[in-house]
Amino acid sequence: MKTEVREHPVVMAAFRWSALLAVACTVIALLLDLHHWAVDGNPWPTSEPWRFARTVLCAVPAFLAMYLRNNRDVRSVFIAMLLSILADLFLVLLHNLIIGIGIFAVMQVVLIHRHLRGGAVHAYLRPPVIQAVAIGAVVILVGNGLLWSPLSAKGLALPVLVYSTLLLTSAVTAFGAGHTKVLAATASRQAFWGMVLFVLCDITVGIGAAFGHMPEGELVRSLTGLFYTPSLLLLVRSGLHIPAAE
Repeated sequence: MKTEVREHPVVMAAFRWSALLAVACTVIALLLDLHHWAVDGNPWPTSEPWRFARTVLCAVPAFLAMYLRNNRDVRSVFIAMLLSILADLFLVLLHNLIIGIGIFAVMQVVLIHRHLRGGAVHAYLRPPVIQAVAIGAVVILVGNGLLWSPLSAKGLALPVLVYSTLLLTSAVTAFGAGHTKVLAATASRQAFWGMVLFVLCDITVGIGAAFGHMPEGELVRSLTGLFYTPSLLLLVRSGLHIPAAE
């Protein structure tokens, strides 16, 4: 089992400052969205730079860790965060939902590879992991079933189905990574809860995409950052542990 025994002080200092600034950007974006939603029902334009800056700030510790350590796990987290920035460039700043979803799908493939890499696959036959797989399958079926009709009208039903399957697979494999010893226990828990928050975040995005033409849909979509920011921070944090072998 990989045991984390210490943490790089420079990287951890960067993580604390990045987390603080990312949370500040999230709060500012949320307040702007809620204000515009309450006043004129248009919660997006003024918050966009703050939301994109939040994503970049969350990624900073991963970039620094890549420069200072550059091991296999750090590279996976670095690539995932780089993809999150690129995806948000299209989603947040360029308003291209299809390309954004596609890039996030690639990000989930990177994370799935990270969580499965070199692990004992037979561990997925153990009861706790089987339960996680079953819960993930139910969430995929129920979530896509409820949103299928409104998303179909916008040509998004199939892309969202494919992406949500990858997303839930990423969450389940993050949970399984602790059982297969791919990640140390603490890192696996952080990655798993990061992915749970990622799922909740993308549920708000899905509701917003399906019902964004309604005030209620716009309100739900404005809450995305409450899940997305801690999700990214937990995923990055899960890659900052230094194994004993280093």
